[in-house]
Amino acid sequence: MYINNTLFNRKVISKNKYKIYKLMKNNLLFFLALGIILSFASCTQKDQNKSIDAEETFTKPVTINGTKFIDGFGRQILLNGMNLVNKNRNENYIGEYANPEIFKNFKKWGFNVIRLGIIWDGLEPEPGVYNEEYLQEIDKQIKMAEENGLFVFLDMHQDLFSVKYSDGAPKWATLDEEKPH
Repeated sequence: MYINNTLFNRKVISKNKYKIYKLMKNNLLFFLALGIILSFASCTQKDQNKSIDAEETFTKPVTINGTKFIDGFGRQILLNGMNLVNKNRNENYIGEYANPEIFKNFKKWGFNVIRLGIIWDGLEPEPGVYNEEYLQEIDKQIKMAEENGLFVFLDMHQDLFSVKYSDGAPKWATLDEEKPH
């Protein structure tokens, strides 16, 4: 029996080897077809990649397990977000950019967390004197985040040591004797 295949170079093979060859060929075709079908099936989109909203977990506590945040349903929370901080002392560290529209956009852009920067000089401009307007603005921003299903990390923000050169500790809290850093 001859097989027209360059693999066998037109050699005469026995009936048993021919049957094995046919079986291998059929199995190969079957598994190739199965692989193609499965590769297309894996292309379907699932909601597994849907980010977890903060609003889904507000009713149950978020815990930490090792290096993972776990929601009240036992799911790992993957955080995706950005910083939100006003470093402008002339605006009393309160800007008009933090409005309901920006929080809606954060949600629309796929974020589920913001790191909300708090400036010490804005919070406590004098020893023991707390800026109520600043605290109300922080509270307002936290509420806007919650309304849009966003987690909030409060960040006691400081780029440099004091407000002398940037944002950070208030002037009254630094003992620099008017020397540069």
